[in-house]
Amino acid sequence: MTQTAQITKTVNGLTYISLPIVVTQNDVTYGLNHQLRILPTGALAADAYLPGWAIQKAPGRLIDSHGRFDKLAKDVASVPASQFAGKIGAHFGDSIIESVIWPGITPTAKIAQRTGMTITNCGGGGTRMANHAANYDKFSFYRLADAIASGDFSQQIAAATVIGGTFPAIAARMASVDYSLLDYLIPSFGTNDFTGAGPTCPIGTNADITGATFKGAINYGIQTIMTARPNLKLIFTTPIWRTLDGTAGGAGSQLIDYANAMLEVCALNRVPVVDLYRRFIINQFNYVHWMGPGDGTHPNNLGQDLIGGMMAAGLFDNF
Repeated sequence: MTQTAQITKTVNGLTYISLPIVVTQNDVTYGLNHQLRILPTGALAADAYLPGWAIQKAPGRLIDSHGRFDKLAKDVASVPASQFAGKIGAHFGDSIIESVIWPGITPTAKIAQRTGMTITNCGGGGTRMANHAANYDKFSFYRLADAIASGDFSQQIAAATVIGGTFPAIAARMASVDYSLLDYLIPSFGTNDFTGAGPTCPIGTNADITGATFKGAINYGIQTIMTARPNLKLIFTTPIWRTLDGTAGGAGSQLIDYANAMLEVCALNRVPVVDLYRRFIINQFNYVHWMGPGDGTHPNNLGQDLIGGMMAAGLFDNF
């Protein structure tokens, strides 16, 4: 008698599935030195090899080649669920978050994988924290704050039809979120504020509270969202290093000035920030590995996986 057996187990939002193994009745009774491979669904290079185990006839139970009890199944079952499992999140940001330039695992998907949270990718290429030109302005964080507070994304949907490209789908994803049930919101903007022209995005002052400046847009967004939805937990991420670092942007400030401005304003509002500008290991010596040749702004699949993991770590560190 032969049978094909697999084990499926969901832990922290990941589904672990063993490779199919054909076993005979004797295998089931006595156990042979088979090798199982357990891997998260959709994993790129996270295979965990577990030699010395064979499937037992009872579903989901294992014995080793010496007939010992199903230790592996018990070990997997004992992994505690993440505190984020079952929680709902939304991740807003620019092209680095949308991740259309380097298709593959997105930072948002990595956050979901690491935390077990259900999180919607609301990133859109070219978007900013502060004021922007025409229809793109509807996708700036300070404008999005109004939509998040009210739950009304009609302005974004209308603007998206004019912009075209991926924006209609982005606006639809934004509108699909039930913000009354949202637990976590991650804004990841800044690099386009740094380079922005027509209009430019000056840093501004800590007292600003309009979208005319970078600091003002952050202040306005925090105040608007937290007033309307006091249960919602915000955590920002600073813009990452890029090859234009050290040069003057559209408003005359450098990239580090925008990262510092975010840290300063969020600290005044007691909102946590993941400082990717300083913590992401990319620099002028290794950026081709993490961004790929010819692109000094957008992380490749390796870089997206890394910064998504760092964002997830920021959630665990702060909540």
